[in-house]
Amino acid sequence: MDSQESLIETIRALKNELSLLRDSAACSQIAWHGCAICGEGAVRAACNPMGTAGEERFKSIVNQARDAIFIKDKQRRHIFVNPAMAMNIGISEERLLGNTADDVLDPESAKVVKAVDDKTFQGEIVDEIRRLDIGGRTFYFHTIQAPLRYHEGQVEEIFAIVRDITALRESENALAVSEAKYKTIIETIDDAIIAGSLDGTIISWNKGAEKIFGYSEKEALGRHITLITPENLKEEQMEIRRKIIASGVQAKYEAMRLHKEGHLIPVEVSTNAVIDHDGRVTALTAILRDISYRKRAEEERKKIEAQLFQAQKMEAVGTLAGGVAHDFNNILGIILGNVELALSDTNKGSLAHERLSESRTACLRAKEVIRQILNISRKQETAFEPVVMNDIVAESLKLIRASLPTSILLKSNTGALSDVVMANPTQIHQVVLNLCANALYAMEGMEGTLSVTLDRVSFPYPYQNAPPDDSSRAFVRLSVQDSGKGMSPEIQNRIFEPYFTTKEAGKGSGLGLSVVYGIVRNHHGTITMESAPGFGSTFHLYFPIYEKKVAPVPQIESDVPGGDERILFVDDEEMIVELAEIMLSSLGYRVTGVTSASEAFDRFRANPEAFDLVITDMTMPQMTGSRLAKEIMAIQPGIPVIICSGYSAILNETGAIGMGIRKYLNKPFTQSRIARAIREVLDSKLH
Repeated sequence: MDSQESLIETIRALKNELSLLRDSAACSQIAWHGCAICGEGAVRAACNPMGTAGEERFKSIVNQARDAIFIKDKQRRHIFVNPAMAMNIGISEERLLGNTADDVLDPESAKVVKAVDDKTFQGEIVDEIRRLDIGGRTFYFHTIQAPLRYHEGQVEEIFAIVRDITALRESENALAVSEAKYKTIIETIDDAIIAGSLDGTIISWNKGAEKIFGYSEKEALGRHITLITPENLKEEQMEIRRKIIASGVQAKYEAMRLHKEGHLIPVEVSTNAVIDHDGRVTALTAILRDISYRKRAEEERKKIEAQLFQAQKMEAVGTLAGGVAHDFNNILGIILGNVELALSDTNKGSLAHERLSESRTACLRAKEVIRQILNISRKQETAFEPVVMNDIVAESLKLIRASLPTSILLKSNTGALSDVVMANPTQIHQVVLNLCANALYAMEGMEGTLSVTLDRVSFPYPYQNAPPDDSSRAFVRLSVQDSGKGMSPEIQNRIFEPYFTTKEAGKGSGLGLSVVYGIVRNHHGTITMESAPGFGSTFHLYFPIYEKKVAPVPQIESDVPGGDERILFVDDEEMIVELAEIMLSSLGYRVTGVTSASEAFDRFRANPEAFDLVITDMTMPQMTGSRLAKEIMAIQPGIPVIICSGYSAILNETGAIGMGIRKYLNKPFTQSRIARAIREVLDSKLH
């Protein structure tokens, strides 16, 4: 029952009591007139009925009423008020009776009251909510106010029933503020918040839902909740709804939902039941969060993990290559040393000499292969140096030829190009191998041709990604061409993006061409591409030519220099020590061979003056060659030391020279190579 109906019921009760007054003739001047409020009789007391039995009943009713009741005369004075009136507005009955609104209220509130009184005295029935400020407080009253007439029909007094609805209005205001906040949150949150009736009709659809699924609120309201569910998941969704309706328990899960444009969106769903006071489920609400970014992040994480795994594998390969190189170079050194000794014991032109010469060539080629493997596996090389591009490409192609399938023909046209570029040799190796690997993949399962060309060019026109101010310079152009499947324009536009790959899982990380692009740009060069589906692909790499001249490598003389100095030779491989003693003794040197670094140190410490030169292996058990050299040089500063190494991750040539070692030799070495190194070191000591 609302306020108006309640007040009307109060008026009817009062009418009944006044009717009894009339019937008992307690006051002969009580007249009845039609009431516009309740549709029945209204009263007019023509005389004061106080003291009668009817008056007591009437007074009992109005005094017990919770609503304020008052009567005003034509001068707007209160001629009757009940206790609720005084209690509700905080003004005593004595203060109210005989006074007008101007006497008891502040000016603004009195003005409001008088305006309503004027309407009532003009015969209007007033039913309104009015706001009054009384005693520093704000009140809201629901007022029903009606005229009281004489039997002649003139309005002489007004009668009113007033209900204090301040608490209700404050609650409504607070609720409105809360609803506004709630609506603001709902409409600004990125998640989709959707409510549906028990039959699945959408009854609420926020801005987040519009953003995620593409349907406006107008398009979604009134449609079934499966509007955004793929056909194959509709029954599953409805089964979840049935379980929630039956149990009232929240459900959280991940699912695929359908965008207005037809593509699928991965979402995280949290569905709750709306339960009324009787414990019945009346509706369902769902919060759906777009987790596409999470899926993308997961995919990216997997790619990074795969790349990290690949990097770890490559690091392991590099470590393995170093270990293999060390052992293999020692073995190769023994073979090469024995071959060279055998060559010196055979006559030139003999069949044995010819075959031994071929074996020596094979040993040197094997040494070069190991050096190439180490160049590829080395991580620490970042310095740029003047290099002949032709030499690096030729080295790379030797490795590529060894791995080519029989169905692929390798054509190289590097000519005698001697132009020099400032480059990192290891990175150029990587560029050539990556481009050739991609070319071979493009021709997988088919016969084809891989062409690698080097030539000298100028830019025929300014490429979009050409280095600034380089359009007139000369460049070394490296071209890698395949006769494979070719690429569509869409793939070409993304080919240099990190992690983009057209290869199936397990066959590529999508970093090859992006690495190539980065290396070329770091070399102040540029890269272009030509491709079409069915016509293969060609990559052109441009490196600016280094204008300064590079000193030519001195030619090795045919004779092998010797001497008579005293040499301490240290290596943990006994056969290498024996070969060194034979080779160096044949050149006139007095050699002391030792297979233990600690023994070598003891011998040197016992008689430092007995040796003119120390030659030591780098990687040995218990004591490394660098430590041995340091200890020996501490005993006799200035003693020349040569370090030999098949491979070392601890010390390189730059580090060796930095610590005072005179020469760093890579194993295996020929007799002529070590002989020249010895003479270079000893002769420099004399100057």
